[in-house]
Amino acid sequence: MALCAAFLFFWFMSYNDETIDRFQRVTAFGGNGESLV
Repeated sequence: MALCAAFLFFWFMSYNDETIDRFQRVTAFGGNGESLV
């Protein structure tokens, strides 16, 4: 359940480059967080 919610959250945030950039900076999913800029 939690994993599904996390996936949907990440998927939803992917539509907002600025938001997902900040999200990746915090989670380090995007390394330095500049991969989508």
